[in-house]
Amino acid sequence: MAVNILLGLISLVLAGSPYISRITLVNEYLQVPSIRNIRGSFEIFVFSLGAIGFMLALHNAFLRKKNGSPYIAIGVLVAVVGFFRNNETVPMPLDTFLGGELFFSFVVSLILAVAGLVAEWLIEQPN
Repeated sequence: MAVNILLGLISLVLAGSPYISRITLVNEYLQVPSIRNIRGSFEIFVFSLGAIGFMLALHNAFLRKKNGSPYIAIGVLVAVVGFFRNNETVPMPLDTFLGGELFFSFVVSLILAVAGLVAEWLIEQPN
C-alpha cells in the first residue's frame, strides 16, 4: 500500500512538473529560473503519462497489489522523449541545481523509473 502511495505521489509530481516550476513563489523560494521549455505536445505528453501513473497507483491500491513495471516504462519513456526533445543531449540544470522545467521533469521521471524498479523486484507482493 505504501509503495502505491509513493508511486502515485511521484506520478503526480511528474504530471505537474511542467507547471510546478512556473509558479513564482516556488521559483523565488528555490531560486529556479522559469524557461518554459516544456510546451505544446510534450507538455500534454508529460501530463498525461503522470496522470496515467497516478490512476494506476489508485487502481493498484484499491486491488491491494503492487505493480512497478508500468512506472519503469513511464519514467523511461518521459526521460527518452525529453532527451530527444533537448536536441539529443541530457537535460542539464541551467543556473541552479533545479534549473529549468525540462531538467526537473527528467529527474522526476528517472526517480519514478527507479521507484518502479524497487517496487517490482525488491518489495514482496502483499497478501
